[in-house]
Amino acid sequence: MLLELAAYYALPENRPAYSVVFIAFGAEEAGLVGSSFFVNHPLVPLDRIRFLVNLDLLGTGSEGVTVVNARELPSQFQLLQRLNEARHAVPSLLARGRAANSDHFPFSEQGVPAFFLYTRGGITAYHDVQDRAETLPLTAFASVFGLVSSFLDALGAHPTAK
Repeated sequence: MLLELAAYYALPENRPAYSVVFIAFGAEEAGLVGSSFFVNHPLVPLDRIRFLVNLDLLGTGSEGVTVVNARELPSQFQLLQRLNEARHAVPSLLARGRAANSDHFPFSEQGVPAFFLYTRGGITAYHDVQDRAETLPLTAFASVFGLVSSFLDALGAHPTAK
């Protein structure tokens, strides 16, 4: 998803009016090491980050998407819901509150508005021998791509969405 979004925004007709940074962190499972390092040594001032979208576990989607920090950022979640309804992207968006379960967490702890999105449904293999690329159905990949890109576009078009 990261590479697909980067390729999309690299096209001149899709370039937003603001900078979009694509970054992959290492050692999430070891305690959010990479993202914590970045937050403590930012290459981009944290107060300049309009919104961080953390994408992880996007191999399914038949049951929808869970949005961590949705309860912390209700106006942004409402925007995401409106876009999902208009696009019929995924069956449901489930709102979660604050959670230290992925790389968004060090950012949100420093005041950077952030969502962590992950898909639900399909196979349940996760960090075991059945968790293989060939078993991922990518059920909602294209729909989630459209939802995320329209959300990022809407944030750029509507500064008050922050």
